[in-house]
Amino acid sequence: DRSEPPVAALCIWKMHQRYPDDLAFLREVYPRLITYHAWWHKYRDAKKDGLLEWGSAAGDFQSAQYETGWDDNRAYQGALMHGKTMNCYAVDLCSLWSMDAHYLALIADALGKRADAARFRRDQLDMNHRINDKLWNDKLGVYCSRFWDDAQTLEPVASSTFAAGFDGEYFSDETLKSSVIGRHDARIDFNWKDQPPLAPLKTGKNWSA
Repeated sequence: DRSEPPVAALCIWKMHQRYPDDLAFLREVYPRLITYHAWWHKYRDAKKDGLLEWGSAAGDFQSAQYETGWDDNRAYQGALMHGKTMNCYAVDLCSLWSMDAHYLALIADALGKRADAARFRRDQLDMNHRINDKLWNDKLGVYCSRFWDDAQTLEPVASSTFAAGFDGEYFSDETLKSSVIGRHDARIDFNWKDQPPLAPLKTGKNWSA
């Protein structure tokens, strides 16, 4: 019901650089790469404006999170599902799709498909223009994902909401089941090497926190 980040053309090109004489392999996978490239605008361009959103055919937010490739990320906190996609443009996905077009153009060149290569380079340039036009944040000085409706912009949580330091809980196994001790630390900056991090832990191996 979902994809994963579009990095296939990048991986195929890196394989070709390692084995440049195996053009048969490029010819075999090339049609599939083209289909995958086109898939994104068919299923992840809900606004039909050329920018992309993460999503899932299941229509639930967690499945769309899984599609991002970083399942527990906080980047899309506050986003809602609009049909089968999130209700916000994804700067990471748009950038990856632009990169996909770049490597597809290189593959097309290697196969002597000049018209295809030119089309993919247009795809890349067009996406880059859309990213520059809509996803650059002057206030922050970086490219950002953004809600379709700017009125929905989620304000960051005030730093005063959080207490200082970190609460850690340590376990005598690797599966976070057998809790041994908790401790509050001002910062996370440790190098225990092979020693146990706290006295109640008997060994420096096979523990978790």
